[in-house]
Amino acid sequence: MRSFIYYSKTAPTSGNFGSDIYKAGRLDIAIHSVIAAFFLSHEFRSGVKLHLIFDGQPDPTKHLTLQPVT
Repeated sequence: MRSFIYYSKTAPTSGNFGSDIYKAGRLDIAIHSVIAAFFLSHEFRSGVKLHLIFDGQPDPTKHLTLQPVT
C-alpha cells in the first residue's frame, strides 16, 4: 500500500475558518492532495492511504486518514 502525507502548520483545526478558503491555511492545497492521491487520469487509484495532518489554531493537531473502501 502506498501512503501519502500532507502536513499543514497553518490549516485550521476547527470549522470556523471563514468564507475565504485561500486564506484559511491553504486548504485548497489539501483538497488538491486528495485528488492527486486517489485519482488517475482515467480511473480510481486503489491501494492508497492519505494522511492529512492539520496543525493550526485553535484546537490541538488533527490527523485524518483517508483510504478507499474495497
